[in-house]
Amino acid sequence: MSSLPTYNAEPGTTVDAASVNNLFTGVGTATSSLDASNVRAQGVDVGQVEVNSALNAGIVTRYASQDDNTASATYASTADRVVATFTLGTAMDIRPGDVWRCYYSVRITDQNSSVTNEADLETMTKRVGAGWIFWLEWDIGSGYESIPGQEDFSTSHYSGVNDDAGNPVPHMPTNETLTSMVFPHVSVAEKVPVGTYQTHQYVGTTGLGSAFNRSMRRSRAFHYRRPVPSTTVSVAGIRIMVRGVVSLGRDPSGSGDGLLFVRDTAMYGTDPTFGGASDTITVDNKRLINIVQAEQ
Repeated sequence: MSSLPTYNAEPGTTVDAASVNNLFTGVGTATSSLDASNVRAQGVDVGQVEVNSALNAGIVTRYASQDDNTASATYASTADRVVATFTLGTAMDIRPGDVWRCYYSVRITDQNSSVTNEADLETMTKRVGAGWIFWLEWDIGSGYESIPGQEDFSTSHYSGVNDDAGNPVPHMPTNETLTSMVFPHVSVAEKVPVGTYQTHQYVGTTGLGSAFNRSMRRSRAFHYRRPVPSTTVSVAGIRIMVRGVVSLGRDPSGSGDGLLFVRDTAMYGTDPTFGGASDTITVDNKRLINIVQAEQ
C-alpha cells in the first residue's frame, strides 16, 4: 500500500497554506486507488489469517480447521475408549516455535446402575472426586500416541500405585494433563418406602434420579508451543479418548504429584472398594477446532 507523507514543518518555520495544501495533496494521491473492493484486500487482517500453505510466509495463522462428529455411543467404565477419531483433511504442520491452539467439546449423559442396600450406598458416596476423564491423542506418522504434556492411564510412572492385591492400578499424573477434561460422576441417595437405600447417578426415569438424567456439554481449550530447537511435526489425525470412572488421589511414593486413579479394584486398606462396574457414559455431538499460529 502507499505511504502517507507527513510534511512536518521544520522548527522555527512558519506553516503556510502551501505546506498544508501539499499535505492534503499527498493524502489524496496515496488514497486515490482505494475503493470498496480493495480496502479489505490490502488490510492486515486478511494477511494474518491466510491459511494457504503456498502463501503463508510471514503470516500469523498458518492452519485452521473445524471437524464435527454427531454419532452417539455408550461406553462402559474401567477401560480406555476412543470417543471420536478426526482424520484431518490437510495435515496440520507445527513448526518449531509455532503455537497450536485447540478446542474440543462433547455432549455427555452420565449413567450408572443403582445399589439397593445401605452398605453399598456408604461405599459409593465415598467416591471422592469421582468422574469421567477425556483427553486427546495425535497421529504424527506412527499411529496414535500421547501428545506432549498429556499422559494416558498406564502403570509406568509410579511403582507404588498398586491395589490391595499388589497389582498395578492404571493412573495418570495430574501434572501431565494438558488436554484432559473431567466430568463429575455424582451420587444422589434416595430412601425408598421399604426401608432400603438406592443411589442414582444421572440415571432413571422416575424417582430422585430422573432429575439428573440430562445431557450436558463440556468443553476444553488448551495450547501447545513446539519447542525451539526441534523439528516440524505433521499431524494427520486427532482422537478423543475417555476413561472412567476415575478418582483423584495422591502419589504414595512421595513425589507430591496428584494422580487420577481408575478405581476398578480395591485400593489400599483405608479406601473403599470402588465398584461401579456397570456404570456407563453416553457421548455424542463431538467438535474439534484447531488453529496453528506463528510465534511472531
